Amino acid sequence: MNQEITPEPPSPQVVTSPFEAVVEPEVVAVASEPEPEMNRANEHGYMKEVITEEVPAAVVEPEVVYVPPTPAPVEEPKSKNLSSKLSGTKRVVRLSKLVFESKERNSASVGLVQYRLVERGHFDAGSDKYGWLSVGTKKALASFAGTNAEKLNLQDKALIERLFEGTDVEVTD
Repeated sequence: MNQEITPEPPSPQVVTSPFEAVVEPEVVAVASEPEPEMNRANEHGYMKEVITEEVPAAVVEPEVVYVPPTPAPVEEPKSKNLSSKLSGTKRVVRLSKLVFESKERNSASVGLVQYRLVERGHFDAGSDKYGWLSVGTKKALASFAGTNAEKLNLQDKALIERLFEGTDVEVTD
């Protein structure tokens, strides 16, 4: 009864957490177990009994490789690319339309100012409805100007031109 087990080489386990590692011992080598020679006479006629001892199998711990979890890809928020909205066709911002809480609620000039403020990181402008210059847009414009909302001059042409610097937007009175 000669049996020989040829084990496969241990393969490394990929573990994403040190707590997930399952370590199972693998049999690497098993000694062949010869049958005992019993009741055989030797050359002198004596009976001999040969019993071999079992050799314990070697146990090799599997290699555990810790692979830190890779962070999920971070998608950049899809902000409206205002530069593309503000370039190409000729856009005009009329200062006369920049009136705080006016009756006109869908002013293209106010909408362009709101888009540009949001593009530059002044997100309060996005809290007002499009084209409606209210508290959020005024607060964002004051933040851009480096002043407070009470001291902000909405008709300041230099301020609005600085806001649209680098775009094709024209600022008029």
